[in-house]
Amino acid sequence: MRTTVCSVFMLSCLLAVPIVSASTLFHDGFLGLTQPELRAKLGAPQKVRTRMAAQRVYNYHSLESWDNVLKDQMSGTMAEDVYVFTRDGVKVRYSFQYTEEYKANNDIPNLLVSLVDIEFLSADSSQAPEVPVAVPFPVPMSNLEKLVPEFKPSTADDAPTFRSNLFIILIAIDSAPFIRQHQTITHEALLNPFSEKAKNLPPPPDPVKKRIPQPRYAP
Repeated sequence: MRTTVCSVFMLSCLLAVPIVSASTLFHDGFLGLTQPELRAKLGAPQKVRTRMAAQRVYNYHSLESWDNVLKDQMSGTMAEDVYVFTRDGVKVRYSFQYTEEYKANNDIPNLLVSLVDIEFLSADSSQAPEVPVAVPFPVPMSNLEKLVPEFKPSTADDAPTFRSNLFIILIAIDSAPFIRQHQTITHEALLNPFSEKAKNLPPPPDPVKKRIPQPRYAP
């Protein structure tokens, strides 16, 4: 059986398609919940983080600071609710991003969960809600369903799956043509690692050890 290890597992890619399409991977998940519904389900967030510009660099705030000060200065779509759970010796960090939904005769929009960002951290990490993503924790891909119980991947051999940098992306069918047409340089197609075909593959060969080249000196 082939063993695959992923350093960071992200579901943010699902947001490239409508929420109804993402439901094929998150049968019992959070996409589409309002902020009050999410907090009723998980409790108050441990932190609220705000993104700095377009980079994956965040400022982390207490819920009290967000509700009493920052909430009146920034849009709710700029903040993410952060939760950390410890499962099988791994800290699993959920970050929820929101989109606004306006209704007639109401100037205050509802905040709907539109993105779920899931990362793994070492159980020894201190201040886990604030550990930067630059320090990922590798976990076997076979443990994903146990670490993220909401995640229900397809077992079909032909389910669209791509590898991009550190991420393994299991994406809804609506987005597969876009990736194949516009992101062939950054996204490599691969066999669905949760399929029976992948499970029956032989283990990969050991990497070839290359000798360190010896310097040549003039006589």
